[in-house]
Amino acid sequence: MAVLNHVIHDQPNKTGHCVDAVPRELDRICLQGLSRKRDDRQQSAMALGEEIQAWLADQAERKRTAQERERCFNLSLDLFTILNAEGRLTQPNPAWESVLGWSARDLQSKQDWDLIDPDGHQHAIKGHERILSGETLTEVEYRCLCKDDGHRWILWNARLIPAESSIYLIGTGRDGGDQRRQNHCAGQYSA
Repeated sequence: MAVLNHVIHDQPNKTGHCVDAVPRELDRICLQGLSRKRDDRQQSAMALGEEIQAWLADQAERKRTAQERERCFNLSLDLFTILNAEGRLTQPNPAWESVLGWSARDLQSKQDWDLIDPDGHQHAIKGHERILSGETLTEVEYRCLCKDDGHRWILWNARLIPAESSIYLIGTGRDGGDQRRQNHCAGQYSA
């Protein structure tokens, strides 16, 4: 009798209390179907099923979109990373290793200016401060350090996402220094 009384008079428990990891929106849909008030419930089992199917389709689409974004991130020849407010690289893509020789593991302990030639540190730190103040940096070129002690000129774009306190940093993975050297040599011969 106590169980029947509980069913009649008490709201049902959220499924998240009974089963771990039930998404909030799915929990809402299911609880709506169990509502004591007839007008609050889906009008039929078919309507409940359609609502759950729509939720599943949305989840599948979100997963597919996330996979595509992840593939793009991983296959890019450009250097992608997210920096935290202190300038630490939190999510470098694989291009960092192919372009500069630094693996994701190598980069865990580094700040962005650690990867810039010491002559450019002050400029990089000032750039970081400008980004944190909300300015978007575009086409800023730094001479970056390679793991093998070489250098490459990389053209960077950076933008702060204020709500996340994250900086999205993208660098062209192709060495702009080659073009600079060609232009410099051409200038010497045309004088």
